[in-house]
Amino acid sequence: MVPTATTRMLALLVAGAILVALWPGATIAVAGQKPFPVPHRVDPLGPDPNEDLVRRWIEVWNTGDLDAVDDLLAPDFVRHAPDSPEVRGPAAERQLIATYLAAFSDLRFTIEALVTEGDTVAVRLSAVGTQRGDLFGLPLAGGNVHIEITETDRIAGDKIAEQWVVIDAPDVMA
Repeated sequence: MVPTATTRMLALLVAGAILVALWPGATIAVAGQKPFPVPHRVDPLGPDPNEDLVRRWIEVWNTGDLDAVDDLLAPDFVRHAPDSPEVRGPAAERQLIATYLAAFSDLRFTIEALVTEGDTVAVRLSAVGTQRGDLFGLPLAGGNVHIEITETDRIAGDKIAEQWVVIDAPDVMA
């Protein structure tokens, strides 16, 4: 059986769908045609609400908008982090943010990677800032610091209910 134009087009569409799923950002080259990039996957249902919630959460840290904490965290929120005190409730998290922002007034977070699966969002962040004050009794490191953070959030309803946070901050710990 000789492939028809329709079967060739169908094969290209299937191959393109596989490329989109496996290699977003790759380039497809078809003989006799101009190469074109593989589009990034687009969710036909729109942005993931849990991803959007975590992105808004990171902006709270970037803007210092402590009034938004109650809108984003569940009333029984718990933050687990091996290198800082366990936090229970939005008011305690608000105080923790204020403590960090007092020590690093120009602290700025950048999302490096973000993955959503059901009610769980994992995010890898980098942050830069200048330590201008004490942080949990640690002496002033001075100069700019670079911090790497891995955060896993459990979402309940439309709020962050629980976080597991690991911070790598050798500049601050020096």
